[in-house]
Formats: sequence, structure tokens, C-alpha cells
Amino acid sequence: MKDPEKTRLWLLRLSKINGTSVASVAGLFTVGALIWWDPVGLIVGLGVTSAGLMELLGRHYLKSRHPDARRWLPLSQLWLLVCVLAYAAFRLLDFNWQEPLRSLSGEEAMQLMILTGFHGESLGQVIALMYGLVYVLVAALTLVFQGGLCVYYWRRLSGIEDSNP
Repeated sequence: MKDPEKTRLWLLRLSKINGTSVASVAGLFTVGALIWWDPVGLIVGLGVTSAGLMELLGRHYLKSRHPDARRWLPLSQLWLLVCVLAYAAFRLLDFNWQEPLRSLSGEEAMQLMILTGFHGESLGQVIALMYGLVYVLVAALTLVFQGGLCVYYWRRLSGIEDSNP
């Protein structure tokens, strides 16, 4: 079994880097969503930013050896997972699958036709395929990474908790 103190120190470093990164980047995107008034982006940005802050709170608890660290660190990853999956689902459900070219201006559609060599309906099919693949990939990677980090936190924190007298 690993040394519980080394594990605790590793988790402190990991949660600091991850929590700070998530909160900072999502915070910037939230400000952008507010400036350009994107209500969906604003809601998702606030949710993701709060996930980073939850992780930093869990780190604070871990640093002070408070038992709530075991709750906050894994939950921060579950909340992040929910926010990203909800956003991906919204984008997939909101997309006009019947007429994917409607989301583009005439000039954008023309540029894509020149760039790709696809025209009309075939360009629409390519756009729909790529759009779907992007959000399915985002959802799958989020399941793997945030789900994995949630399990990782849970297991490592149980090892620390079990070793305490």
C-alpha cells in the first residue's frame, strides 16, 4: 500500500492544478459569454467554474485534513461531468439536422464549398457529421476523464482515510 502522506501530497498538487485550471479557463469563457450575451454559454460557464471552485474547496479540506475532502473532490468531477454532458446534449438536440446549412451565412457556406469541394446537400451532410462527432467526442472524453478522476479521488481518499488512526 502507498504511503498515505505521499498520496495526500500528490492529491493536493493534482487538485490545485486541475481546480485552478478549470476555474480559471471556465471563468474566462463565462465572462466572454456574458459580454456576447450567450445565455447557454453563461449557464454552462458558471456551472463549470463552480466545479473548479468545488475542487479547490475539496483541496482546502484535504489540506486541513477535514473529512469533507472525500465528498468534495469526487463530487467536483461529477458536477463537471454533468455540466459538460448537459451542454453537449443541448448542442446536439438544438442543431438543425434536417437543414444544417441554415446555421451558416451565405458567405460562410460559399467559403466551405470552395474549401471542401462539397456542394449543397453533401456539404450539409459533412457539416452534420462533423458537428455530431465533435459533441459525441466531447461527451465521451468527459466521461472518461472526469469519471476516471472522480473514481481516482474516491479510491485514493479512502486509502488515506483508512490509514488514519
